[in-house]
Amino acid sequence: MTIGAVLVVLATLTTLVWAQSLPHCREKCGDLQVPYPFGMDDHESCHLGEKFLISCNESSNFQPPKAFLWRSDIQVTNISLDGELTIMQYVARDCYDKLGNSTAKNDPSIRMPANTISSTKNKFVAIGCDTNAFVQANRVEERYATGCISFCNSTKGFNESCSGSGCCKAPIAGGLKDITVNVFSYYNHTGIWRFNPCSYAFVVEESKFNFSLEMLQKMDNEPELPKLPMVINWAIGDDDKSERCDEAQKRDNYTCKQNTKCLDVDDGSGGYRCQCLEGFEGNPYHPDGCRDIDECKNSSRCHPGECNNLPGRWECKCPKTYNNNGTACTKSNNTN
Repeated sequence: MTIGAVLVVLATLTTLVWAQSLPHCREKCGDLQVPYPFGMDDHESCHLGEKFLISCNESSNFQPPKAFLWRSDIQVTNISLDGELTIMQYVARDCYDKLGNSTAKNDPSIRMPANTISSTKNKFVAIGCDTNAFVQANRVEERYATGCISFCNSTKGFNESCSGSGCCKAPIAGGLKDITVNVFSYYNHTGIWRFNPCSYAFVVEESKFNFSLEMLQKMDNEPELPKLPMVINWAIGDDDKSERCDEAQKRDNYTCKQNTKCLDVDDGSGGYRCQCLEGFEGNPYHPDGCRDIDECKNSSRCHPGECNNLPGRWECKCPKTYNNNGTACTKSNNTN
């Protein structure tokens, strides 16, 4: 089974009108919208520092072009102004022939000094009937590891719940960096080779992955290594990620623009993020800041009264027989 069949259909990336790049910079790499503070290498002013650089590979090998984080081989498939990136990460595998001889083995790692793995969007997953797998990572100034074990001796009565028989999963802690995924076999898949020649392990965006029985037989197109989506966190701040809102707001180069608020990041990565104020929308990092939402475009907002749009809010002017709570008109029960 190919990796394309592993993924739940990925939603087409849609971006708010205001979530744009700077005027003199490219907005897209292939199908990927690249909003500021991220930017491509047209000019250093197109992005907010090296850790927000997106390299766009437009060679004939990639049609449409593909985006990569920094100048690395880490492919980016989605950029969210809510502080998340979706990247494609290799799957660990451990494969054998019917005699128990190793045919394929890899334990992928990824180094991300400026980012952390999302603990709320991802899970650690292992697939196989003779499988011991774990993920190692740096977490602030300590080492971290978690994993799971999966066994089965047949596929009769098999379910696809990923609860330890053929597939297992485990939550991961917040603040993880520089991860390495390892997968092993206890018995070289002898006795189960016919229906399960390989073990696999990976950190994956949970909503984009569904386990199926077919994965026990084959999950990749050898010799190409499979990849799956993983969500990582990003934030504004110095390279040591120690800068907080109260410090940043004193700087001349404070990143949050007009009609925004600053949010300290407490997921283990440090730094801060910017967010549009309630009643505003757009890109809080863009020099133009966030723009007022015209709530009165909704014709039923103050029906049957009149709607008056104000910065960040709206007011209703209601008929005499209606009550006005400020944001809606409701029929009065008073018949006098």
